[in-house]
Amino acid sequence: MSGQSTQWLATARLLRRAGFGASGPQIDAVAKQDPSVYLDTVLGLDADRDPGAVATPRPMPVTPPTGYTTAAQLNAVNQELERQMKDLTAWWVRRMVAVEEPIHEKLTLLWHNHFATSAQKVPFAVWMGAQNQTLRTLKLGDFRTLAVAMLSDAAMLYWLDGFSNNANRPNENLSREFMELFTLGHGDGYSEMDVWEGARALTGWNIGPSGQTVVESDQHDPDVKTVLGVTGNLDYLSLIHISEPTRQAEI
Repeated sequence: MSGQSTQWLATARLLRRAGFGASGPQIDAVAKQDPSVYLDTVLGLDADRDPGAVATPRPMPVTPPTGYTTAAQLNAVNQELERQMKDLTAWWVRRMVAVEEPIHEKLTLLWHNHFATSAQKVPFAVWMGAQNQTLRTLKLGDFRTLAVAMLSDAAMLYWLDGFSNNANRPNENLSREFMELFTLGHGDGYSEMDVWEGARALTGWNIGPSGQTVVESDQHDPDVKTVLGVTGNLDYLSLIHISEPTRQAEI
């Protein structure tokens, strides 16, 4: 049996959940505080002013220029893309280790795990870096705002083939994962037809060279669709509203 108090053990668990581990002296210091006051305080901090964050500035990758014509030029571009992605990945690991109050990094990681993407497929570090910034900016806001951002995010659209989903060839990947993993949960009230109709609602996305995303009207399916009992000329914003857990409680 541990010789520590119940308060100390509860604080240790709190710090492990809010960060990436904690030392005895750190637990001692927080155990003397009201836990709700402590959480309000650290959540209210400006994460970018944390000394560890200041000491580990984020790299600013750019999309390499296009127009190369030789195998050597293509190889050089691929090497640069790989270097940028490694730099971005290493930066985030260093920042998670370096920060004094890790709760903001832990929450960013939580949402990254929820809206899962990977450098194994996404080709540009600039897209992954922009997504990381979106997650850390919106991590404490409402879920709908975050879902809207992720469903129109370049890295997400590329990862789940949303950029190749058009009216002539609907691709179900993004619709399925959005319902199954991001909002409703596996098998929770939606059918295969809902997934198919959701894919039609998500048609038309295109990704520009620097990661800007837009719905191309000539690639979007304009016909009536029905998802989870809601019928209309549905688009991605409609799908988010229909799929929200709070919305589902109302239907």
